[in-house]
Amino acid sequence: MTIRVLGVGRKFVLGEREMWAVRGVSFDLNDGEFVAFVGPSGSGKTTLLTLAGGLQDPSEGEIYWEADKLSTISDRRRALLRSRHTGFSFQAAELLPRFSVAENIRAAFHLRGRGREEADAYIEEGLARFQMRDLGDAKPAALSGGEGKIVSLLRAAAADPSVLFVDEPTGDLDEKRSKTVISFLQEYHRRGKSICLVTHDKKFARLTSTIYSMDKGKVTASASK
Repeated sequence: MTIRVLGVGRKFVLGEREMWAVRGVSFDLNDGEFVAFVGPSGSGKTTLLTLAGGLQDPSEGEIYWEADKLSTISDRRRALLRSRHTGFSFQAAELLPRFSVAENIRAAFHLRGRGREEADAYIEEGLARFQMRDLGDAKPAALSGGEGKIVSLLRAAAADPSVLFVDEPTGDLDEKRSKTVISFLQEYHRRGKSICLVTHDKKFARLTSTIYSMDKGKVTASASK
């Protein structure tokens, strides 16, 4: 799924003040592309990710998913497109607290109409890859910050959505698990999937096809291979 972001901005009102978290940003995420957004904390990277992923509406500009303009389609159609085509891994894991690790991941398969057998095979393989096989029955409260991010990533990629939105996936991880996350995302991309990444890790960003640098809510530079 191709995503086009055109002149997008997001404004927040704080009392009598207006603050632009993102302002005048345009970029394309084409089929099978892997892009990264880098920049200091507070530069608007996460806000832009949620805008491009249809989780919030821009205050200005337009976002297209293929031919669908997000500002004109119904909430129901947007939710349907999001569940079919996108996966989100958030900086805060955002796991369902009453569900176990396995149940959190399995829920993504259910939402996309996929079977229990396929889900369980994916869960077993994914947890083993990250040396977390014994945590399938654990609740999110029992996980470390890094473990929660890994579960969030596995849930996002469950049932093969065409686009992954991934926010700081290697934060809170040691070097070994960070390398495993990077390998996981590179393999996902090689299968023809698109990835929109937010990261502070410049070495990781350099593995992507295009790097966008952000500061104070704006894209200040871009570099493509």
